[in-house]
Amino acid sequence: MKIGVIGASGFIGKAFCEHAIEKGHEVVGFSRSAKASSGGLTWRHIGDELDVSGLDAIVNYAGESVAQRWSEKKKVLFRTSRVNVTEAIVTAVAKLPEESRPRVLINTSAVGYYGDCDDHELDEQSAKGEGFLADLCLDWEQAAVAGESLGLRVVLGRVGLVLGKGGAAWEQMKTAFSLGAGGPLGNGKQWMPWVEVRDVAAQTLFCIEQEISGPVNFVGPNPVKNSAFTKALGRVLQRPAFIPAPEFALKMMFGEFGKHLLDSYRVYPKALEQAGYEFIYPDLEACLKALK
Repeated sequence: MKIGVIGASGFIGKAFCEHAIEKGHEVVGFSRSAKASSGGLTWRHIGDELDVSGLDAIVNYAGESVAQRWSEKKKVLFRTSRVNVTEAIVTAVAKLPEESRPRVLINTSAVGYYGDCDDHELDEQSAKGEGFLADLCLDWEQAAVAGESLGLRVVLGRVGLVLGKGGAAWEQMKTAFSLGAGGPLGNGKQWMPWVEVRDVAAQTLFCIEQEISGPVNFVGPNPVKNSAFTKALGRVLQRPAFIPAPEFALKMMFGEFGKHLLDSYRVYPKALEQAGYEFIYPDLEACLKALK
């Protein structure tokens, strides 16, 4: 199978490309700069239009990271890097003859779709939440769903907190805890739908190969509260984990985004479990030890 990847040079994109190539697929990455092809990965230049010809599937991981201090200018960038890119993919598919179009689009959004859920259990059939992130995810997903009219099977991958070597979340947490400055965020009662990056890569390919469609939560099977997460990380790194980051400090440091660091997402991967996906890292502590 020939799979095109938007965001192939990003953290999750790299993991997916490696996994897909290892499983015998041909992978085409898209880039605005010239890149040399190697190891089963070829590159196409992103110009005024996307060239998606000859592909069996498209995976879209594109999107400016929201894990930063927000401004109105940044919010526009969050939207254009997600919604506009997805619209460009669908437009490119529409320009191909029907018999030559890719068969599937995996378009990742985020568990932010559900909004702050407190202790309520959520799966793919749960309603959209409130707020900027939830609204952004909805628009992002609707842009992808437009591809169904072109014959695309569309998967809406709602990604949780992705852990992995080289990933910003893991490296920042590991550094803080290694320096003895680790601890819960706020009161630590918020749920964290964590997932290891190799599981996200495998879940993506699983959805391509298993004819899955619609929303799919790209998370692990065992979300934990932030307090439990920090205790597990402290044990693995053999460092203290009791210095809290109070809400006012998070808001002072990150502004509007600081509030969302305390949002609770008790999200479960029901669609993947029902389809028979086998998790690489179902257990948090085993995952953290592998990343240590």
